[in-house]
Amino acid sequence: MPIEQTLARAEHLLATGDPHGARVRLRSLVEHAPRRLDVRERLSEVHRTLGEPQEAGRWGYLSERTTPEEIRAFERAHRGDARHMARALRWEGAEDGTGSAFAEQRLRELRARAEELAGEPWAWRRPRPDPQPVPWWGDLLAVAVLGVLLTFLVVGAITVVRWLVGLVL
Repeated sequence: MPIEQTLARAEHLLATGDPHGARVRLRSLVEHAPRRLDVRERLSEVHRTLGEPQEAGRWGYLSERTTPEEIRAFERAHRGDARHMARALRWEGAEDGTGSAFAEQRLRELRARAEELAGEPWAWRRPRPDPQPVPWWGDLLAVAVLGVLLTFLVVGAITVVRWLVGLVL
């Protein structure tokens, strides 16, 4: 579903009294479009409506409208560890080009704090490592184990049936 259509659907859910459904839609949208500050702000507003200051602070961290109490709640939830906070933001790419000088400054400051704690350069989203291929014998071993288990199951079922037949006769 296109971003604007998903935003409209979330607004409809809010208008019809389903903030939880809107939260799910907006959260998914942030995952697909992490650089859209308007989506983050809207998600923050939904969490504010639901009485969740930690999450309102998380998603509104890059907005000037977020209250200091919400920012503190977000920081407390991550024990002030900038690395955890940076991961929680789910930001992708460089700080530049957000369309908001405030957001760019916040991102730079948080990255600098994360780098200081990590002792190395910080990447906003670390790429997931490629899954390691399973060796050919791994599949063969799995099939063999399943075959043995199936054999035990069949032998056990036959034994139970013979025992039950023996009780009836």
